[in-house]
Amino acid sequence: MKRLLCIKLTDTLTVLNALFMIAVTSTVFSCKEQLLQKSAEQPDPIELIDFKGETVIVPTGFPKTLFDQSPEEFESYYRSLFVSARTNATTEMSVLSFEELQPILQKCLERYPKITSDNIISENDLERIFQDFPKLRTVEEVNSKRPVIFDYYQDLCKRDATLEVINYENSVENLRTLSPGKLSDQEQLHLLSVPAYGLAYVNSGLDANSYTQSIYGNLDGTNMGNAFRHSVWNAFAIRNILKSAPASENQAIDFTQDGTAKHEFVNNDPQYTIDAAMDLHNNMSARVWMEKKTSWGIGPLRKIPSYGEIIAEMQGKAAIAIHYNSAVDFAGAFNAILNAHGGNNATTWNNLYGNMYGSYEHLVRLK
Repeated sequence: MKRLLCIKLTDTLTVLNALFMIAVTSTVFSCKEQLLQKSAEQPDPIELIDFKGETVIVPTGFPKTLFDQSPEEFESYYRSLFVSARTNATTEMSVLSFEELQPILQKCLERYPKITSDNIISENDLERIFQDFPKLRTVEEVNSKRPVIFDYYQDLCKRDATLEVINYENSVENLRTLSPGKLSDQEQLHLLSVPAYGLAYVNSGLDANSYTQSIYGNLDGTNMGNAFRHSVWNAFAIRNILKSAPASENQAIDFTQDGTAKHEFVNNDPQYTIDAAMDLHNNMSARVWMEKKTSWGIGPLRKIPSYGEIIAEMQGKAAIAIHYNSAVDFAGAFNAILNAHGGNNATTWNNLYGNMYGSYEHLVRLK
């Protein structure tokens, strides 16, 4: 009897010990799960800053120098990252093609709310905006602040795009070779500074190349097709920027002018060649026509030429483009293009590279 009682008592203690260990273990795991859950839910450190008069939330580690940068400041930022990330001794900046830059910009832009002049902002995007702009409470307030909201997310996005491009440059050899589909150094920096504008610009260049190839059979640098390609590229870019961002007409034309002018650069320097004079003239003529055909407004008050209208107009202009036979009289052809703008001098070149508009809408070609 005593032995049986002892066995039962021992069994009971064993069970109690087991239950106690289960309880303790359960409590420990429960605490660990709570700690892990708390850690997982812990948000990244953030801070409030003023951005163009609006209170915004940004990650503490985000480089504030990216906000409201001048082109020179952004170039310095980009080049410092580029040099520090190089895997070899080369410090010469690489350049991408339209086809290479397009998916990078597209991927980066998809991380942020889509803001145009009048699109219906999605529920997910509104939730993100209300989170990042804590003083905005209603859809009406968001709509009234579209340009500021757009600029804020573009500054966030340009950091992403910059890092993506630099990583891509380090992973691909021999990017330097320039061609009609390659960007120049300065042009690439310009597009990265406002990724949404940059994507519209790149898509326009790809479309211009495609239509030129389809209509004229090649992308030869000096013939009728080239005059068409440059003119539709400028017109497409203005149209696409206006459609994809809360941009004014002047902002769209200015960004396009700056980008297509920088396309003529080689090794950070503008080129003073007959080809550059021809291209800059045709770019400017297309912008003059586009400015006249575009009226700014919301909804039905807005007037922007369609792709079909742009193609038909520029194909007609290319067909009657003034032909300068540079093979027979190079100096005469060169001077003829420049004389229309004031002669072969610094002022004329500065105007061709720097002005949004000129006095002409006709196109020129060299062969």
